[in-house]
Parts: sequence; C-alpha cells; structure tokens
Amino acid sequence: MELILRNSDQKISNLNQHVLVIPSVSNGNVGQLAVECLVHNFDVANHLDVRSIGWLRSRDVLPLAGNTFLGKEKKKSLIRINLELYQDEKNKIVFLIQRAPSPSGKERAFSSSLLKWATSMGFERVLVLGGSATKDSTLNRPMNAMCVGSTAEENENLSVVAKIEANWEKFSKETWIDRFPYSGMLRLYLTAAQALKIRLSALVLPCVEGNNFMDGMRVAATALHYLSKNKSLVPSPDDSEIKWALECPRTWSLVDQDRPLESSMY
Repeated sequence: MELILRNSDQKISNLNQHVLVIPSVSNGNVGQLAVECLVHNFDVANHLDVRSIGWLRSRDVLPLAGNTFLGKEKKKSLIRINLELYQDEKNKIVFLIQRAPSPSGKERAFSSSLLKWATSMGFERVLVLGGSATKDSTLNRPMNAMCVGSTAEENENLSVVAKIEANWEKFSKETWIDRFPYSGMLRLYLTAAQALKIRLSALVLPCVEGNNFMDGMRVAATALHYLSKNKSLVPSPDDSEIKWALECPRTWSLVDQDRPLESSMY
C-alpha cells in the first residue's frame, strides 16, 4: 500500500488524531455510497473544507480510471481512480473513496495492508461503513454498530465517543457469528484491526440490493452524527448538533436517466 500525493510539493508526515473513514464494498454498495455522500456534503458545506490529497496504490484492488465531478466542482477536471483520499485537515478526518472491489482471493490482503498503512500513518481510529443482505425492505431496519478493542482508557476520561461505543457490540473472532451476509470485507477489517490493535468501529445497514441511494444517505447521516461527537463539524460553537440536511451527490443522478452513462466514467 502506497500513498501517492496529488501535488508533488505536498507533505503529509503523519495523520495523528485523524479518523479514517472507509467503505466495506458490500451489499447494495451502501458503504461506498455513504462515503461519497459524506465527501460531497463536506465539500459543499461552507463551514468545512475537504480536499483531495491523493490516491492509494494497491495491487489488491481492480484498476479503474474515469473523469467525473464531485462536490462543488462545476466541470470534470480531475482524474478519478479506484482509491482516492480526501482530507478535512481542520477536523482531522480522512475519507477513502473506493470505486472498485478487490478481485476474488485478494480481499484479505487488501484489508490487512490498508489497516497496516493506517497504523503506520498514525490514525487515531478507523470507521468502516457498509451494508449487508436482508429481505426486509421497510424503513425501520436497525443500524448495526460494533467496535474492536477495549475502550477502558477512554471511559476513564469520560470520552463522548467511548460513551457512544459502550453499548456497541464488541467484536471477537472467537465468538463471531456471521449475522451480516454479503457484508463484504467487514469481518476481515474487524479481524485485522484486532490483530493490529487498532481502534476500529463499524456501522452496517441491512438492505435489499437495488436503488440504495437512500440507504447510503442513512448510513452517511449516522456516521456524521458519530463523527460530530469528537470533531468540530458544526458551523459555530453555539450549535450543539449539526443542522444540515444531507444532499445527494450530483453523480448519483447520472444513474437514473434515459441516456446511457458517459463512457468517460469507466
């Protein structure tokens, strides 16, 4: 795993105290949709500043290149590839947009190398967003939350994040029962995090594969609420909660249209 910076004069020595938000390529592409939704809304929000900082080079993900817009961009000016990183430096959050899956047999290698890279860069924690399969198409499907590692030290400091995670399911590969079919690399991420002793949390929404835009937005909204508990994501100190309504990235509208998708996206 290698970080390729977008600008040659950029320097990113470490990402201490940053949260790395990644998708689990899974049922309905919910995790990928959620991360893209977050990046778009961070970019269009006037009080936040997110920017593309580069790409990750990995042999364990299928290659992809295209040209499309994201966030406030008015034209397709940047090349997009399979693994792109965006950073909100002020709030210490890095998002990984993953546009292609790992080929069969490479999932374990990719999940392990990504978390090893995160450890080497000094990330404080990792947040995985994803989906799983269900036959329930109603709107009251429960969001599943789990985490890896002890939060004892955080509880001593009365961390808000620790209080949130106190009631979350604690992952253990010894007692794991796969209740989340088609959840992609979720279990591999949880297992790798446990082995590397890196703090990792996961939000998983069961869904029926189809038009999953709203599922992606629901996961994004939940992730935003989680991130806001230890990051300054509100417009001013007077706001105790985020008061914005998430909007769909413009690229999502390209999927539901009469004419074919532009070939430049592939």
